[in-house]
Amino acid sequence: MYSYDGIQLVYQFPIEEDQQKIRSISTISGLKAATVEELKSVGSEYCVSLMDSLPSRLDALREAKQGHTEY
Repeated sequence: MYSYDGIQLVYQFPIEEDQQKIRSISTISGLKAATVEELKSVGSEYCVSLMDSLPSRLDALREAKQGHTEY
């Protein structure tokens, strides 16, 4: 579901502590554990807002003919 680009976007402006976490992940199980930890820290309101905005995001993508959008 997520590409490496998506993961990079999460850490677009990492702070020192996040950079250390990224360097410490060296196995698939470590990546899974870190992913679960990060998902738990995301608020449900944020997830709902992303889901609510999905139709407009898809419309923008169609209008851009699969090119760049404002999102």
